[in-house]
Amino acid sequence: MFRRSFWRVGTLGLEGSKKSAYITVLARDADSNIILCTLTATNQLPNQVAGYAVGCILIDQQASAGTIYSNRGTALLCTFTQVNA
Repeated sequence: MFRRSFWRVGTLGLEGSKKSAYITVLARDADSNIILCTLTATNQLPNQVAGYAVGCILIDQQASAGTIYSNRGTALLCTFTQVNA
């Protein structure tokens, strides 16, 4: 069972819950789409799924260089591309 904490300030929600076994959600927007999260398993990058805001920042904690990705798709079908290449 995952422990969930949630704080809302205006339209920004901050939390520490899991979206999956590999994604930890750190912040959501007013529509409850994820805007900041971390990835804790290599090769588990979410793509073509709903729930990630356009421009969502995903930090790969397993990558040795601290790879950062951004959602260039939509909130309905995310497409994460590497930012710091």
